[in-house]
Amino acid sequence: MKVLLRALVATLTTAAFATVPLLINYQGSLTTSTGTPLDTTVSMTFHLYDGSGGEAELLWSEVQPVVVVENGLFNSVLGSVTTLEDNVLQSTELWLGIAVGGDPEMMPRTKIQSVPYARHAGTVDQSSGGTITGNLVVEGSVNIGFFNEVSDSRICGWCL
Repeated sequence: MKVLLRALVATLTTAAFATVPLLINYQGSLTTSTGTPLDTTVSMTFHLYDGSGGEAELLWSEVQPVVVVENGLFNSVLGSVTTLEDNVLQSTELWLGIAVGGDPEMMPRTKIQSVPYARHAGTVDQSSGGTITGNLVVEGSVNIGFFNEVSDSRICGWCL
């Protein structure tokens, strides 16, 4: 089956919860080569690469055997079959490749933009400082500079 894929405006999103979810929502449209929207169920294979070309390294792959397409529109949750590990999002560039059924992967690949990378912020790795404005609520204790552990949640801007 030869098909075309067009991504919707909000193609890739993640939600922010108490713990960062290991899933990325992907929405798109699927049509015939003449542009007719499909109404069917298909198998889709999703790949994440570190580049757009043929020399790019495959970082992650997932086959979703049952993707419902209604009036050309579909929704898939990447990571729902094969866990999407944090290390995948550590690439400086990330590209999504999609294959439908037995067809080869469609080209060009789609570059992943900032929203999915935001889920990586849940690890706060390699932080090197910055400014927090507004109120900060800390459950438990915190270490501040050369001070010892502070367990009182009423920390002021400059207290002695």
